[in-house]
Amino acid sequence: MRPVYLGESGLVSALGVNRAEQLTAMAGKGPCTRTVEFADGASAVLYAGIPFEANTWEQRARALLRRAMHADEDRSCPLILATSSYNLGQIEAGEAALESITEFASELARWLDWQGPPAAVTTACTSGMNALLDAAALIAGGEADEVLVVGFELFNAFSVAGFSGMQLTTSGAPRPFGQERQGIMLGESIATMRLSAKPTPWRLCGGAHRVDHLDATGASVASIYKVMQAALLDAGVAAQAIGLVKVQASGSPQTDAAEAQALQELFGQAPSLVSFKAALGHCLGACGVAELVLLLWALQERKWPLVGWVQDESLGVGLGNVAPHPLPRYLMAYVLGFGGSAASLVVEHIG
Repeated sequence: MRPVYLGESGLVSALGVNRAEQLTAMAGKGPCTRTVEFADGASAVLYAGIPFEANTWEQRARALLRRAMHADEDRSCPLILATSSYNLGQIEAGEAALESITEFASELARWLDWQGPPAAVTTACTSGMNALLDAAALIAGGEADEVLVVGFELFNAFSVAGFSGMQLTTSGAPRPFGQERQGIMLGESIATMRLSAKPTPWRLCGGAHRVDHLDATGASVASIYKVMQAALLDAGVAAQAIGLVKVQASGSPQTDAAEAQALQELFGQAPSLVSFKAALGHCLGACGVAELVLLLWALQERKWPLVGWVQDESLGVGLGNVAPHPLPRYLMAYVLGFGGSAASLVVEHIG
């Protein structure tokens, strides 16, 4: 099996539309919020949309997608789209009929004049990370030399209303692992990550995806533990070698507690931990790609998400306020989603 490396990346999010702007906002005041009003009088708060004006949903989506791409991007390799809501915003605006996820992947490829074959992954919030694992499998098995993964999640009222109706959202800022955490905050993002057989400073060592039937709307301690353990086994890396974990930690009272327990059971003394949910919001199907992009940028630039809330000491774990130094050799990231889905991967920094 060939080694797989992480290459060029891009991101537009509620933090901004370029790398410097987003890293500065992440380490400072963060994004602004907006309130969405529904016809029945209910409302929900989410992170303000990516700052970009357009006449139609499609015009905005195409422009933002181009901002997340590199101008000289090779368009001949496979493209894998990761999303949980694909073009629901376009449908809500009356600009399009309902499409299948594969049809939307083909349409997105047409927007980009993409020459390689398009594919799609939609496994709720784990879509992005599973797309990365699928891309890695293509390269490791010699079926492709490069693959572009696109995490795509733009505002739509259906997703906001759904999470709000289940009382999973907070009206204030999310507080991952916080003492007064009350729920998640949704966000939107378009993120791109090119995986390649060509060496770069970051190697994707392995990963895993599991579906836990015990809890369809949350995550059990066992499911979180097992997916991290499976990722370590696939990567051939011992738990003690992991120097940093990108956790889910969205500010959910129950899930944050389950994560904390699973981390302690697997690692004993947990390594450095970081969450991007307070910076990006929960970007649903795009979060696996968006958070990995932001993690690698933050490590390279030594800028770190601001933790401006009191953390819950009873959890036994906490988020760091500064980037680890020196850079840890091995990083782990995991994402949890509805349906009991959980995905994790291990990345090696090889300098």
